[in-house]
Amino acid sequence: MDRYDIKQGNVDNLDLIRPLWEKLNQLHFDLSPHFKTRFQDMNWDKRKRKLIEKSKDILFDYVIDENGSKIVGYCISTIDKEDNKNGCFSKFSI
Repeated sequence: MDRYDIKQGNVDNLDLIRPLWEKLNQLHFDLSPHFKTRFQDMNWDKRKRKLIEKSKDILFDYVIDENGSKIVGYCISTIDKEDNKNGCFSKFSI
């Protein structure tokens, strides 16, 4: 049976999930009939910058395999800077 650990990160280690985010962005591109240019024009650096600029607070969890060698999922939760009653989360796993 596979074993995994859930770890909590901060803004400084958001780049850990870059490979998974890029896979998710590609999946959206491949499946989207109407918004392909949105996903085609987005890259990790833009997305990360947007998250940091827009968010008052960021909670970042990720799932890593038992060997500690591969991140297999993540969840990012944010609270909006302008209105702390708004926020969002995104998640992805392989």
